[in-house]
Amino acid sequence: MTILLARTPRGLSAFYAPMRRYNPSAVSGTGVAGGTELNGVTISRLKNKMGTKSLPTAELQLRGMRGWLIGEEGKGIKEIATILTITRIRSAISALGHVSRGLTIARAFAEVREVGAGRGKRMRLVDSTLHMRTLSDMTVEYHAMMLLTFYASYLLGMEEHPASTHTSIPSIAAITPPPKHVTPLLRVITPLLKAYVTKQAIGLIYGCMESLGGVGYLENTESEYMNIARLFRDACVLNIWEGTTDVLATDLIRALKHPKEGSDSIEALNSVITSVQRDSNSAAIAQQWDALKTELEANTQQDLLQNARGILWGLAEILMAVLFLLDVRGDDNRVVREMCQRYFASKSMGPSQGTGSDRTRPSLELNREIVFGVEHMPAASKL
Repeated sequence: MTILLARTPRGLSAFYAPMRRYNPSAVSGTGVAGGTELNGVTISRLKNKMGTKSLPTAELQLRGMRGWLIGEEGKGIKEIATILTITRIRSAISALGHVSRGLTIARAFAEVREVGAGRGKRMRLVDSTLHMRTLSDMTVEYHAMMLLTFYASYLLGMEEHPASTHTSIPSIAAITPPPKHVTPLLRVITPLLKAYVTKQAIGLIYGCMESLGGVGYLENTESEYMNIARLFRDACVLNIWEGTTDVLATDLIRALKHPKEGSDSIEALNSVITSVQRDSNSAAIAQQWDALKTELEANTQQDLLQNARGILWGLAEILMAVLFLLDVRGDDNRVVREMCQRYFASKSMGPSQGTGSDRTRPSLELNREIVFGVEHMPAASKL
C-alpha cells in the first residue's frame, strides 16, 4: 500500500491506495483464477543511483489507480504531515545507525592496525594520541546527535500515548513538557532533527572512512561488514528524501513564525531550554537562546529565510547542549562530563579544555574511554 497526494477539484488531497487489486480474470502465479494485478501502476524503468541499491527506485506511471480519500479533501498536506513526522524521525534514526556502524568499524580497525611510531618502532592506532582524539571527537558529536534523536522519539511517544508521560527520573522529568507543549515542540524539533542529524552523519561517516585510510575507500564487497564506502553512499540519500536541508529549514521558519501556532512552539522551546539549572554552561545556553529568540522576534518570515540554515543549526546545538547537561546530571561519570565539556567547547559555549580532575588523567586513556566506553579494551578486534 501507499499513501500519496493527488490533485482534486479542491486541491491536493491525501489518499490511501493498495499497490495491487483483485481482478477476477487475472490468473495467479500458481495458475488459479481470480488473482491480482497492479493497481493502475506501470513501471516504466528502474533508476540508476549512487546508493541504496538494495532499495529499487523506479519511474512509475499511474493510470486508473483506485484510492480512498484520507481526511478532508483539499487538506492533503495537513493529513500527510503525521506520516512526514514519523518518516523524518526514522530518517534521523537511520542516519544515526549508519554513524554507529561506521564508528564500530573504525574502533575495530584501530585495535589491529599498526603504524610507524618513529625510530623503527610500531604501534597500534589505539596507542596513537592523535588518532584516539580524532575518534573521540567524532564520538562526542555522535552522542549529541543520539540524545537529540532519542528526545524527538520520546516526544513522538508522548503525542501518541499522552497517558504514559509520568516519569520518576529527574533528568527526564526536567525536559518532559506539559501536554499542551508536546505537539508544538514536536512540530519544530522534527524538521530540525532530520536536517541536522542526516547532514552531520555524512561528514562523520566520511571521517570513519578516512580513519581506515585506503582500506576505507575500497569497495569491501568481500568483507561487507567493513564496507564503509557503501555506508557513505547510502547515508547521502537520508539528507535528500523526506525533505532536503533547505526544505526543512524553510519548514522550521514557517513553524516558528506561524501566526497562530508559532508562539506556542517558541514557548515550548523556551520551557525545555530553560529547564537546566543555572551554572556557567547553562548561562552560555541561555545567552545563545536569547539571541536566537531576539532574531526570530525582530524579523519577518521572509527576512529569516536567508539565514534559515543558521537558525536551524543554532537551535539544534542549543537543544543538544541542554540534553548533554541533563545527561551529565542523570549519569554523572567522568567520561560523560568530559564529553559534555568538549561539546560545549566545540560549539563556543564554554572553555576550550576539560575541567577538574579529568585534566590530570592521561589524555590517551581518557580518549580511549570515550571511544570504547571502557577503561580496559580487549586485545582483539570485534566487528
